[in-house]
Amino acid sequence: MENEGQPDDRRGTIWEWPGAVAFVGLLLTVVAISNGAALGTLIGLAVLAFGVVALLARRGSFSPRRR
Repeated sequence: MENEGQPDDRRGTIWEWPGAVAFVGLLLTVVAISNGAALGTLIGLAVLAFGVVALLARRGSFSPRRR
C-alpha cells in the first residue's frame, strides 16, 4: 500500500543512462570497425566499458560482501 501511485523503481536496469552509454559505445565500436578506424574502435570500446561498469555499479555489484 505504501507504493501506490509511485513509478516502478528501475535502478540498476538496462533502461537507465548507463545502458544508453553502453549502447552508444557499442554502436560507435561497430561503425569504427566497419570503417577501419583504430582510434574510433578504441574510443568506442572505452565508452562501452564505462557504460557496463557504471551499470554494474548502479546495480550494487561492487558492494562489500557480508560474512
